[in-house]
Amino acid sequence: MEKVQFLSESWIIKADEVLKSIVKAHGEYGLRFSVSESIAESPKEIADEDGFLYYHIIIDGMSASVNSGKLDNADVKIQASYKSAIKSAYIVYTPELIQEYTVNPPKREPDPYEKIDGDMQSAPPFITEFHNQMAVFTL
Repeated sequence: MEKVQFLSESWIIKADEVLKSIVKAHGEYGLRFSVSESIAESPKEIADEDGFLYYHIIIDGMSASVNSGKLDNADVKIQASYKSAIKSAYIVYTPELIQEYTVNPPKREPDPYEKIDGDMQSAPPFITEFHNQMAVFTL
């Protein structure tokens, strides 16, 4: 299995393929969800001139896409540092781990960039499957 650099162009392409496959199997007509992420202090080879990297996910019924760039009207907007985001990207969220984190949230290093606008609870349940599948491809 080929691993790809987190949030690189190759990662975005792989994420798009994975999400489309999951939505094909689990999507529902009328279901809409979008998230836009801004990642600070990203590696120079993949970051914009401001040091940020931007990507977004759109789910609309039975179709979905993962793309580079901002999505200003996203349901959820997330900002974090690359260092913080990549730590989360490697985690595979099993039901047991989710239950453990619910009871005992992990202590994380402070991230001065961390900000969430919107409610991730509005994400479809298969977004965790998407994350977990991408975790195994992430370098």
